Amino acid sequence: MTQTLVLGGGLSGLASALLASSRGEEVTLLEADRVGGKSRRITLEGQTLDTGPAVHSFTNVWKTLLGRIGEQDPLEHLPWPGLGQHLFRGEKVEFPVRPGGSFYADWRRYVERQKGIDVAGLLTTPPRLTNPDFLRMSWGLARAHFPHFTARTYLESLNLPPLLLESVAIHALNAGIGSRYAPALYASLPALMCEEGLSVPRGGIFELIRVLKNLCFERGIRIEEGTPVSRVESGKVWAKRRFWNYDQLINSLDYSRFQALKGGPLSTRKRTCSGVALYATLEEPLPLPFSSVILPDHPHRLERDLLLAQATDQSMMFVNHYPPHTVYPENTRAVLSILMTAPADGRSYTLEDGWMGTQLSRLERVLGLPIRSVLRSSTLLDPQFYSSWGAGGGAIYGDARALWQAGPFHTPPHRLEGKVWQVGTSAHPGGGIPGVLGSALMVDTLIREGK
Repeated sequence: MTQTLVLGGGLSGLASALLASSRGEEVTLLEADRVGGKSRRITLEGQTLDTGPAVHSFTNVWKTLLGRIGEQDPLEHLPWPGLGQHLFRGEKVEFPVRPGGSFYADWRRYVERQKGIDVAGLLTTPPRLTNPDFLRMSWGLARAHFPHFTARTYLESLNLPPLLLESVAIHALNAGIGSRYAPALYASLPALMCEEGLSVPRGGIFELIRVLKNLCFERGIRIEEGTPVSRVESGKVWAKRRFWNYDQLINSLDYSRFQALKGGPLSTRKRTCSGVALYATLEEPLPLPFSSVILPDHPHRLERDLLLAQATDQSMMFVNHYPPHTVYPENTRAVLSILMTAPADGRSYTLEDGWMGTQLSRLERVLGLPIRSVLRSSTLLDPQFYSSWGAGGGAIYGDARALWQAGPFHTPPHRLEGKVWQVGTSAHPGGGIPGVLGSALMVDTLIREGK
């Protein structure tokens, strides 16, 4: 029986372990901390909050994963009301734009241009020029975007009003880099996500982790938490003063960190952005929608600063507000998460930090709410935290890569060498939940085809 070793217990690692088990392989998963990766469950004053992604998009990828391993979806998926309100230079627009809204005609014109893009298919189909399905989906993508290759140039070609253009463009940061550097696909994602619909599992995003972890236990997959890998050799991985032999290795750790574990040099490439995340309980619910996006006054400055890993004066902020008994049914208090883009410099932040004070003051001014006055208890995650187990400097999606290092020329490739494979954000940067699950499905397809 093939001995498969999976490194990393985030969504892609857990999914890869289950897919390997369904292929009849004996599987062990090594996790430096506890399973979950960027998605963790924290408790403040008895109230539940989940870190990492806030919503679930392109849920067909999740269903494809469960179908491939022969399982039904046990979760209740609550509809999520779009991408929320976007605030930019004193103006506001909500995605999706509703009929009768000031930008509805422009929004529909933008949405119609995205027809024919099969995101779920692109996220789960190995990018090979010999694959007819991949070529068909790539042609649909090219029809929508050609001759524009970056998110920014594509959006500028649509002649959208500035508020709408910048509000769409800011979502290119889901690739970890700005719209001037991200592939044009990221300019299409807001429309495609809103058209398909967003959701969140009842109980929070961490329910996805809980389901996958429980399925691993049911199938006899060995999960070794608190087991950081110290060295990777051919056929052998060292962790906690012992080693594990393998016939096949699936790596979901950051690619640069994995190469360093093999004895290679640390990466000196430019990095994708990091973040500072504030999670808090509130004295009382705020008059806020579930989601708000606060844009910087000068998005191009933010994009430049993040790519250069230098301090920026205005962050882009995602604000998620959960009244009691909604997403988290047992919560008796409102809870809040504020996610701020920050350079991947490995820095530590506190609530008393000057930069944090500046960002929160701006947030309160833009929203017109005294947010800090209603905070009860809180916790903070920062680039130093993310760098402790992820990519260098806390980069959310690892190294920043050139446009051409995607699709059939993907770098790093899913197959690194022999029976060593790469999944996770390094192999599918910026894809969020469907992207990292899709990378596991791609590798599963390639392994099955090779057997």
